[in-house]
Amino acid sequence: MKNKLKSSSGLTLIELLVVVGIIAALSGFGMSNLFGFKAGQDLDNTAKEIVASLRDASSKSVTGEDLNIQGERWGVHFDNSGSSDFYEVFKGTTYPGTAYSKRVLNPRLEFEVPNNNSSLDIFFDKLTGITNSLQTVKIIISGDASKFKIITIDSNGSIKF
Repeated sequence: MKNKLKSSSGLTLIELLVVVGIIAALSGFGMSNLFGFKAGQDLDNTAKEIVASLRDASSKSVTGEDLNIQGERWGVHFDNSGSSDFYEVFKGTTYPGTAYSKRVLNPRLEFEVPNNNSSLDIFFDKLTGITNSLQTVKIIISGDASKFKIITIDSNGSIKF
């Protein structure tokens, strides 16, 4: 009798390993893009939140909300001196006054302006909402200074980013 060789249609182990390797490489590339996208979204959202806090402090100054002491103003304090960068809306004649709200930056983000180990206070004058000078806040993605948002507060109290 003749032995008939049956042809098998399947994958060899090497072919299977090559396919799994390709899928793993594509998944890794996709995940790194996803994390970069997420960091960019965090940067955009944080910039919008900071602008909202600045506008809130400006609005409270213009309306004179809860300003009972002579010389008291609403302001925003930006701090880059500790382990976690943060900003805080407050009222008072100086910082620290009475805290209104405090937000810690996402660990993926950091302030570049104010510089490391420093802080910045932006005050809005009562009834006018103007500031004493042009101020800038710059947020970057930690480890990638090429991705940033700059928020500018000019001397007439206008906030742009």
